[in-house]
Amino acid sequence: MKLFIKLSAICLLFLLAIAGCKRARLDDLQGKRTEATGDQYQVTTLAGVSYQEGTNDGTGSEARFTNPYGIALDTAGNIYIADINGNNIRKITNDSVVTTVPIPGVTVFGPDEIAVSTNGTINFTQVGEFSPTLISYRPGSAAAAIVRANPGNEDYQFSGMAYDAYYDKLYLTNHAAVTLDFQIYSVQPHKKNFDLYLLRVDSVGLGYQFADIATCRTGDKFVVSNGNQLYKISPEKIVSRIGAQFSFSNVTGLAPTRYGKILYIASFEGIFRFNLVNQTLDKLAGPNQAFPDGRDGVGLDADVRPYKLALSKDEKTLYFTDVTTIRKLVLE
Repeated sequence: MKLFIKLSAICLLFLLAIAGCKRARLDDLQGKRTEATGDQYQVTTLAGVSYQEGTNDGTGSEARFTNPYGIALDTAGNIYIADINGNNIRKITNDSVVTTVPIPGVTVFGPDEIAVSTNGTINFTQVGEFSPTLISYRPGSAAAAIVRANPGNEDYQFSGMAYDAYYDKLYLTNHAAVTLDFQIYSVQPHKKNFDLYLLRVDSVGLGYQFADIATCRTGDKFVVSNGNQLYKISPEKIVSRIGAQFSFSNVTGLAPTRYGKILYIASFEGIFRFNLVNQTLDKLAGPNQAFPDGRDGVGLDADVRPYKLALSKDEKTLYFTDVTTIRKLVLE
């Protein structure tokens, strides 16, 4: 039931985006569109076919996805996908070969968030058959997968996960409302038990819900509240609103640069670059209302409806999940 509700909400919001009901909110922002040069802002589909569902492995367009959601990169540049409705974890190599990753001893059911540790451990959250869980498994290891139940109320599934390579630690949010002392969960991939990351919520309204979380080398963390407000959490655990001058809507994914000066944002209105230094917002790619067919192209000519983001190590390419495809956006 939880999985059905989440998928129904996603489908409904996409229909609204396709209809253009909320397009003006981000199209009319003060951020300016930069003209593309060469391959800059080129959107290319790496695997899958737009609006064709399935679980087939294969190369490029031979592969199929049902509802690819979470996305992560390993240190070699391989892409890992959590297909929430395909009930599987997929790996995409640099030459676009898609394979299904077996997780021994685990029934993969509704995986959504995913992160890959420095040593290759695959970490993913899932709705689960009975309650939300966080699973960690290192392919090729003799050790069994670590399965952890949600340490909070099992009625609240995990809503975001990020991996901090510097501290080898995962940070997770869930859909529980903010209380006087709001907590984010943290855990090291090789350990069973969660730690609590308590936050001051002076500048966050009670009843807000944090979804998605991203980390950077400075120790700053970025979260989304109620789908339309961005917050930064400092290493001192001070929560502050960012980008309040912009009107965000239906934010689904975040990807900061290494030192947190730029934050890439996915929403049902496209992909945006938020420069936190200059306080500017640029739309890099978005839904093509004239041709809503998932086409590739440059910038706003591409038809893009992104879920989650993953930034390459050299910060020159942004990878993202779309309705039934895995795609990339060349940044420079």
